[in-house]
Amino acid sequence: MAAFAVVLLGATLHAQQPLPQFGQGQAITSATPVLQPARPYRGLFGGGTEASPGGHLLALTTWVYQEYGTNQNAQVPGADAVLAEGWYLGVRGQLGFEKAGRYSRVAVRAEGAFRYLREQRLTTSPRFLAELAVDARTGARKTNRLRLTGSVNYEPYYILSIFPTEVFPPGGTAILPTNRDDLLFERTRYIYAERFSYDQQLSPRTYLSIFNDWRSTHAQTPAEGLDVNGVRVGARYGYRLSPHASLRLGYAYRLGNYGLGASQRFETHDVDVSVEYLKPLTKARTTTFGFGAGSSRVSRETEPAWVVLGNANLRHEFGAGWFIEADFIRSTQLVEGFTDPFLANTVAGSLGGFLGHRLEVLLSSGYSRGWVGVGGDHYSSRQGSARIRLALAKYMAVDAEGLLVQYLFGDAVPIPGGVPADLDRWAVRCNIALWLPLSR
Repeated sequence: MAAFAVVLLGATLHAQQPLPQFGQGQAITSATPVLQPARPYRGLFGGGTEASPGGHLLALTTWVYQEYGTNQNAQVPGADAVLAEGWYLGVRGQLGFEKAGRYSRVAVRAEGAFRYLREQRLTTSPRFLAELAVDARTGARKTNRLRLTGSVNYEPYYILSIFPTEVFPPGGTAILPTNRDDLLFERTRYIYAERFSYDQQLSPRTYLSIFNDWRSTHAQTPAEGLDVNGVRVGARYGYRLSPHASLRLGYAYRLGNYGLGASQRFETHDVDVSVEYLKPLTKARTTTFGFGAGSSRVSRETEPAWVVLGNANLRHEFGAGWFIEADFIRSTQLVEGFTDPFLANTVAGSLGGFLGHRLEVLLSSGYSRGWVGVGGDHYSSRQGSARIRLALAKYMAVDAEGLLVQYLFGDAVPIPGGVPADLDRWAVRCNIALWLPLSR
């Protein structure tokens, strides 16, 4: 799981749709949602089934994998550790509990991971994650919705991830895998996060939302600039113009502290006056298109600047569980260790589906290019993966995966110590997954 201090700005990137009903396959935790049809071996392909209304599910999932990775242009003089090159063994375990009622759902997840580097004969310190999510409908007609998530993450290593992985409302899927564990150097960090939203349905056509996001990263060596704190609060009013379009009026205020000793201040005023559009392009509703746009007034130590933010999504589902999806994001974010915020333009695509009942195929790729600091120097990033997974039994699967991570920072970008300015990493991974439902 990629862990990085990033809070996306712009109310448009958290677009509010008409309140969906439970049972549409939408996950309420911050883990990557899985929108796939019912099938044999669902536990393996979906990481566990959702609890049905009135029931619960307790499940244990374990991954054991062998990976070989090769790096280019990644040597950093004086770094405490280098990105693993050669063979290494990894183990990851996840215990999840979900309790569902007719109008509410509670999910709890705990996860741990470590790996053994064969070349260095070194076992990395384990990392841990705990997460809680609540999703409930309120009001006399159950038309209002309350959502709350909270997480605590312990990471003994610095993991750089400058590629946005925002979840889009139309498809509900993350554009790239988020469970990478490419460790650059040893630094202990504690990451706390919380997100809250409440949607009040004022009438069949209108709604009012209040929301807040909070994220805080604390490192044992804050003088190196790895501490990042950010909070965003706001409200949004929506009016449905048609079954496919809504007028959105919103405002959000964000304050962030980062840099050496978290001494630098980053302030934004996000103004959202836009039309949100989401329309099925076919009668069977297998093709959808959606977009949104807004702006943000960014204040730092320089003159305030206005930047345009937005997103777009096109998704088509076909065949037996196959889909193809394209995404665009224009966003700002804070990244641990860097002295300026990032402004990024990202495009991504994914293709996936099933070859029979036992074989799953997933391809994903993306490209991001932007600036470090408003008007600063450029950077670029590419990521991609290809995976094929075979279910051997109801509770056991094997898969093979190829991975690509590339990025390049401009000469004028201040790079944190231990982070390569230019990285080109290829890796292949073989994985065994075991899923064990402990209670239903």
